[in-house]
Amino acid sequence: MAAGSFAFPVLLIFFGGVIVPSTNGLEKVANSLVALAIVVLMVRVARLGLFAEPSQLMVRDIFRTYKISWSEIAGFEVPPPHGTWRKTGIRIRLLDGRVISATLYTRGSLERTSLAARRVIDELARLLAESKARAAAG
Repeated sequence: MAAGSFAFPVLLIFFGGVIVPSTNGLEKVANSLVALAIVVLMVRVARLGLFAEPSQLMVRDIFRTYKISWSEIAGFEVPPPHGTWRKTGIRIRLLDGRVISATLYTRGSLERTSLAARRVIDELARLLAESKARAAAG
């Protein structure tokens, strides 16, 4: 919501530069490209998420989407403290040592953000245990 509330006025400014007849061609192209980039970013932010399927976990971040088989996952960790620059969301530890971060669940300055992340981690851990039990049984 905050990204959209910021981006909308910025889009209006750039769009205004595109339609005003006094703006030269190069400025119109530059304004159009910036406006397009903001729209693409807004769509990607709106589509952030963690999606659990029976065979895999899909992590949709701003710039990349990961599809991870449950058998590749070693565990989940809470987001690092507020103010961390990299891997700021729920951390998904893979068996090969890589770490994937779900940006949607970053820890904010409010305590309730870490509680929401903890609930998601608990549910993901339950789904991971179920997946491992299914793999062991069949």
